[in-house]
Amino acid sequence: MFFNPISKYEEETDLEGVTLFSLHGPPRPLVSSTHITTLPIKSVQNITQCPVCLMSLKKTHIVMECLHRFCGECIEKSIRVGKKECPSCRLHLPSRRSLRADPNFDALLVAMLGDVNALDEEEAKVTEAQNRELNFNNALTKSQQVGIQQQNINRKKVKISTPRSVYNQPRNSQNYTVHRQPSQPNQYSRSTSAPTGGAKRPNTTAESTSAKRRMEASQKNLISFVLRRHPKETGVARLDREYIRTSSELKIIHLKKFLGIKLGFERFEEFQIIIMAEGKGVILDESLTLDNIRNSILDSRSGEFVLHFKT
Repeated sequence: MFFNPISKYEEETDLEGVTLFSLHGPPRPLVSSTHITTLPIKSVQNITQCPVCLMSLKKTHIVMECLHRFCGECIEKSIRVGKKECPSCRLHLPSRRSLRADPNFDALLVAMLGDVNALDEEEAKVTEAQNRELNFNNALTKSQQVGIQQQNINRKKVKISTPRSVYNQPRNSQNYTVHRQPSQPNQYSRSTSAPTGGAKRPNTTAESTSAKRRMEASQKNLISFVLRRHPKETGVARLDREYIRTSSELKIIHLKKFLGIKLGFERFEEFQIIIMAEGKGVILDESLTLDNIRNSILDSRSGEFVLHFKT
């Protein structure tokens, strides 16, 4: 005995592709003509949007050979100015005779979207606001990069103009000669290739002084800040310790790698590091260092600041 393969019960097959419940069960109620189904606009945007101007279709024209729809002005201008082909599938269109108006589709758009012109104006305002925010961040990033380049140029000039000290010479040099002042009668030379056991190193004090200065400089280069999860972020966890003290030369890309390791997030490039400046959130570029952020964006040499991260 063979059972119906599409049924989850062991039942016979009276009609192939149909269960016994579908054959003998109660009929389903009909959907009334007044039933309205609500869908987001983006889900039907691929059929309501003109591929040329990326706005809602107006005075819709259809290409008879491939059945693609465009705004009347857009497709006529494309044939007149550009190549004589369909902008969607590149099918050859000899002339405007291949186009037909589609008023039924225009009526369908009005029934679905309402006032098409008002919808386009609203989308244009949203796009303008997004572009304004992106341009603000780009201008800020470019100005910071120009400042960093200028600082590097100034540092190179200082290094070139500063004379090298005697103690900065390489230790593996074969010989060096020490001359007395002209008032002293004798001049002597001493080779470092074979030093005596009781001789003292002349640069011991200088080395300890330079090491102390390097330690002080490293302490001055440390920076303290708080790395906190963005309030609207729910995809990743918080850090166990948000307070961080590290080198001011650390870059944003290093913070992203640090977050990827601590939070177990392999795609660390998707992290965004944000700082609040003048009441607005600024997405920081990966090439910026913590010292650039403190001096350029916050304009403060002391005190801690807060960085937020999200994906």
